[in-house]
Amino acid sequence: MGPGAAGSPGPGGLGGDSRVLWEADELARLDAELADRGGYLPIAAVRALVRQNTLKETFHSGAENCVADAELLMELDARIDYPVFVAGDEVLTREELLARYPFGRLGTTPEAVFVRQEIGAFGPGGGGAAREYLARDAGDAEGFARVEDLLGPAGAGGGQPREPLRVAATKIHLGKERWESFTLLARLYRGAAEILAPQLEDGPAAPGWRPLLALMPGAAHAGEEARLARGERALDALEARAAALDERAAALAAREEGLRVRETGLFAVLGLPHPEDAPGAGAGDGAAGAGGAGPPPPGC
Repeated sequence: MGPGAAGSPGPGGLGGDSRVLWEADELARLDAELADRGGYLPIAAVRALVRQNTLKETFHSGAENCVADAELLMELDARIDYPVFVAGDEVLTREELLARYPFGRLGTTPEAVFVRQEIGAFGPGGGGAAREYLARDAGDAEGFARVEDLLGPAGAGGGQPREPLRVAATKIHLGKERWESFTLLARLYRGAAEILAPQLEDGPAAPGWRPLLALMPGAAHAGEEARLARGERALDALEARAAALDERAAALAAREEGLRVRETGLFAVLGLPHPEDAPGAGAGDGAAGAGGAGPPPPGC
C-alpha cells in the first residue's frame, strides 16, 4: 500500500494519518508529488511551507481557543512522517525541542506540553457543497465547532453541531497556554540552577530556596553535580600528572639504555669485555662483599 493509501496507518507509526480523510483524486495527486520529490518534506521545507501559508497567525501560540485551519493542517500532515511542534514563530522537531529545553529535568515530554491536532470530516452540505474539514485539539470533549450549525435554523442544523463522518489525528502539535507555562517554568529552572549550583557545592542551600527545591527536585542535584564535576576535574588532573610521570620514566629508561650502549661500545674499542658481561661478575661481586672467596666447589 503506497503513501497516502486510504486506511493505511500513520507514517512513522504515529497512530494517526489525516490522509485517510482525503478523496481518491487528492490522494493520487499527493502520491505523484511525493514520488517526484523523492519522499517526505525535511524540517527546513516544513518551515518554509509554514511561512508561505502564514501559519503564524493561524496557529497563534497561547490562544487556548485557537482553531487551526483544517485543510492547511491536512496539507502539512500529509507531507511529513515525523511529529512537528509549532511554538510561536517556530516549527521544531521533537529532537530539537529535547535539545533546547529541559523536558527530562522537569519530568515531562513535548507531547504532554503541546496539543496534538485532529481533523474531522463532514459530509457535503446542502446544494452539493464539497466535503468540509474542521480541526480541534485531540481529546476535546466539546467536539467540532461549526458556526453555521450552531446558528442555523432548526430545519438545517437543528441548532446543534453535526457529528463528523470520520476523525483522524495529525502529527502536528500546537503550543498553547500549557507551552507558555512550560517555557516560564524552564526559565525559572535554569535560573535557579545557575544561582543554586555555587551554593550547593559547599553544602545545603539557603533556607529561602527550600520551597523552590521542593517544587523542582532536579534543581536540588545541581550542587551534587557541581561537586561531582569538580571531583572529575581533579581526577583528570591526577591522571594527567601520572601519565606525565610515566612518560618521564620511559624517557629516563631510554636514556639509560643509550648510555649503556655507548659504554659497551667503548669497552669493545678497548678490547675489553663490559664488566657487567664478564663471566661470574655478579657472583664474584657478591662473594667479595661477603668477605672472602667462599668455599671451593665440590670435588676440588
